[in-house]
Amino acid sequence: MINKILQEKFKDCDYTYAFQGCNSEPKRVGKQYLESNINNIVRTLDYIMEATEVNKDDIMEAEKFIDDYKIKMDKCASIRSRIYSPLIQGPANFPFARMEKLMDRERAANQELEKFVDKFKLDMIKKYSVTDTSQVIDDLIADYYKSIELGCTKSLAVSSLRGKLVTQAKNGLAVEVKKAISDYKIFTARNKIHKVIDEILSK
Repeated sequence: MINKILQEKFKDCDYTYAFQGCNSEPKRVGKQYLESNINNIVRTLDYIMEATEVNKDDIMEAEKFIDDYKIKMDKCASIRSRIYSPLIQGPANFPFARMEKLMDRERAANQELEKFVDKFKLDMIKKYSVTDTSQVIDDLIADYYKSIELGCTKSLAVSSLRGKLVTQAKNGLAVEVKKAISDYKIFTARNKIHKVIDEILSK
């Protein structure tokens, strides 16, 4: 099903226009751009499938993800189409400052696309994971107390727990981590984990 959706969405796409001002082989590079992005979509869905054991054809949000991805992908291509190379256009009166601003916009658009993909991965893993996400955090807290009972110093145990919780927060469990921090009162204000989790939640 996913392959059929991709074929339908991208069947008439030609990104030659995006590279005419900056590459001597715009058709070839445009084709590579299309193939690279389609492969990225497939890799994203495969990643979710491997992380959750759900079949990628059963990911209900997949088609909307592809639609939204294409919108952001086209935005990147549109900006790129306005970027020229002095090697292609010639150095005379070349607008270097304007091209630099456009390249900054292109970088920002690409970063926006990357963040969108990362967020989709985390959201889908959280939704389709067979593991109780709250149990994951509770297990880490239990391991913390157990390590202290076994002789680990509190400072080392706190440091270890902090790293594990931040990792879980980055993997989509920031809300659960924030609740656990509030409930268990293990971390002092000096630790600043509260600020780190809030920054992750704000992204």
